Amino acid sequence: MAYSPLDFIASETAKLVPLSSTSDGSGYGIDLICTSDLDSRLAETSTGSVASLAQDIFHRVTTPRLGLIDDPDWGVDVRGKLSVGQTPQQIQALQSQLEMEIARDDRVNSVSVAVIVSGPKLDQWHITIQVLPLDPALNSFSLVMAVTSGQALLEAIQQAPR
Repeated sequence: MAYSPLDFIASETAKLVPLSSTSDGSGYGIDLICTSDLDSRLAETSTGSVASLAQDIFHRVTTPRLGLIDDPDWGVDVRGKLSVGQTPQQIQALQSQLEMEIARDDRVNSVSVAVIVSGPKLDQWHITIQVLPLDPALNSFSLVMAVTSGQALLEAIQQAPR
């Protein structure tokens, strides 16, 4: 019986050992809790929760394009946009850009973003992201963040009452 290259590939693939743990079946895994930096205890969110989705959205809007080697088309870094003067039209375009980026997450049913500019040099942004998750078991929520001096802080995750 001849041993084909496809048989060889299949036998070698069967020997591979995963380098990471498998998901719990939800397909999304867990995320580290991060409001501006990693939690001191490296705490993790629960998979399939509002907290997990909100953390992912926070990371999505604070990660520069090309910032992830395995997904270079992921993320929009609002911190980088703050350091460049923005016209009202550019702020409105940023809101749309953030909405489109967040909507790419298949757990999001709908999203709305508002950017409020303040500060003496218009160098402080208050960003509110309203999210309706696709999963009906999750409440809609608002993610509130402050962006100033090249830093982003996740101020609050506010769930809507059921």
